[in-house]
Amino acid sequence: MSEPSVKGLLLGGVVVNVQRLRESGRLGTDACEARLSRAALLLLDEKVDPGRWYPLAEYAELLDLLWDVEAGRDPEYMREKGRAWARKLYDANRYQQLAYADASSGAIGSPEEAVRQGRLIASLIDTFWSFVEAHVDLDPERPGTLRLVLSGRLARLFPEANRFTTEGFLNHMVERGGGSQRATSERPALDRVEFRLALRVG
Repeated sequence: MSEPSVKGLLLGGVVVNVQRLRESGRLGTDACEARLSRAALLLLDEKVDPGRWYPLAEYAELLDLLWDVEAGRDPEYMREKGRAWARKLYDANRYQQLAYADASSGAIGSPEEAVRQGRLIASLIDTFWSFVEAHVDLDPERPGTLRLVLSGRLARLFPEANRFTTEGFLNHMVERGGGSQRATSERPALDRVEFRLALRVG
């Protein structure tokens, strides 16, 4: 794949939300045209195929507009979007990685088991994003903490809004297992995003 891309399953949800803002009058035509490229505008009038790859650039434009207009760039808004996205994927029952995680309880048997489960979930990254590499391990500086790292030559393109949706996604998984831990994240470098989750071993 020659350009950084995202799956239509991600794009479709953003398009629906931006369309809703337009229909409600909260986002006018002039504002859309001022903020979006022609390619991004065309996506608003197109039926998005969930299984197709779409250019990241237009997705990022639409996502940034949604985050700005709907929530004033509040990270918690994107975390809730991440939770909703996780519920949708679980309900679709299409991803074996999620079914495996769902069968686990809130407490895991060992840190090593947590890493194995985390790597299964991280494999979903390749399903939705074409341009980042995901790595899961135990944080060497924070005992009892699982770490998910997104890196790679183009990882700087990973949208900041999706840093928070990913937190929400991880939080929903923990909640389904009966846990109360909360994922955190940081961007220590432009081309590196790190997520952390304290483990509850039992």
